[in-house]
Amino acid sequence: MIVFSTTSAGAFLSFKLREKMLICRELVSLCDIISIDISFRKNSVLYLIENNGFEHLSFITADCITDGNALNSPLGSEENKELARFLFSLGKTDAKTQLKMIEGFKSYISLCAEKYSKRCEKDSKIYIVLGLFCGLIISFTVI
Repeated sequence: MIVFSTTSAGAFLSFKLREKMLICRELVSLCDIISIDISFRKNSVLYLIENNGFEHLSFITADCITDGNALNSPLGSEENKELARFLFSLGKTDAKTQLKMIEGFKSYISLCAEKYSKRCEKDSKIYIVLGLFCGLIISFTVI
């Protein structure tokens, strides 16, 4: 039971790291879609999220966009601040300026996605193995 618990804890940490990477990748895709949409339809960000299958972006709400409220996502605090600023600034300037702003945020979040991808490759297996070994050590110590 101890081994299962500690291995599950390692798997959970691995899952959280992978989730951050997926969120960043979906934000990059969202930037692409917003860039296209600005030129043609001008739909709301929430509409674009709901209708393009972004399952990891469900933490983005209307309040985040209209009020600039801080986001509560699995990403780090700095990334959450940048995302909140980005969402709040959408629709406040002309299309040309917005496209530049979207490209800037896309570059930033792409770097974050790359960072999380590298960490995921490097650390995911370590978390699971460490959880397993910690559970084994605790089990042998108890016995």
